[in-house]
Formats: sequence, C-alpha cells, structure tokens
Amino acid sequence: MLDSSYFSYVKFNVDMPSLVSEINEYVQYRLKKFYVSHNKLCRIDFDGELGDKIIKTMPFEIFGMGCYLNPPMWNYPIHKDDERACTVNMLLSDENPDFEVNFIDSNTEERYPIPYIKNQFLLFNTEKLHYVKNNSKKISRLCVSIGCLSKYDDVRKLLEGNGNIGLYPY
Repeated sequence: MLDSSYFSYVKFNVDMPSLVSEINEYVQYRLKKFYVSHNKLCRIDFDGELGDKIIKTMPFEIFGMGCYLNPPMWNYPIHKDDERACTVNMLLSDENPDFEVNFIDSNTEERYPIPYIKNQFLLFNTEKLHYVKNNSKKISRLCVSIGCLSKYDDVRKLLEGNGNIGLYPY
C-alpha cells in the first residue's frame, strides 16, 4: 500500500499557474532538442531564466533538472535511482491509461500505480523500486524531473514545514 513514504503532492509559494505555464512552453519550444542522456533516457535540461526560477523555488539543492520524453512503446525497467534520492516530478502530458508508472513493494512484488496528475508537482522517493512504461502506440509521455541528493524523508519534512505538501488548487 502506498503511503507518504513513497510520494507526496507538493505545491510551492510562487505563482504556480505561471511556473507551470513557463515549464510547458519551454518544453514545447524545445521538443526537437531532446537528447539521449548517459542513462539512455531522452531528455532536455532546464537552464536560463526558467532554470534560475526553479532553483529559487526548490528549497533544496538540485541535482539535475529537466524533462523526460518517453516515446511510444518505451520501457524503463524496475530500478532504484543510482544517484538521486528523490525528485520533484510533474506530468506534462494528458493522463493516459497507457502510461504505466508503478512502485514495486520489495517484499511482496505488488505493483502500486503512481498517481500522477497533469501539471501537479509530486515528490517521488526514487530509493523505492519503480518503473516507467509507455504502452501507447502513438503518444509520447512528457514528465518534468527535478533531482535531489537529499533523502526523501528529509526533503518531505522540509516541504511540510514550509506548508508545501498538498495539491495546488487550480
């Protein structure tokens, strides 16, 4: 069963609609500039004014920030992240039942869907087993990922103390 040790929705003390809009525009403008990273993921990095804004918004030291593009019929197998301890992610694509993103219980091997909501930030514990599959034959999945080396529990406590846990009420 998923609990807050796996993920938490987060909101920030900034103009959230403006930030989400800037991120979406940045990604759409750079769709042809995605590259394959060292871990074989298709991504772009956030830099410039948007990168500076994200750095100022996140109350932790960032370890890589950008957007992943998961093309149709793409699979990233079960894993725990090697370097990042947690991430703040946000689905940019419309929610789609063909996007299979799950945590795996390491004891029971039970799968728990990660409840992404378009344009809502989610603190994600990357030290838990998880995987990502795009089973769509036509639609790519776009997901923001802002990495952090600090432990998930420490970041969650910090965010909770700042009043940042919860969904943003669009």
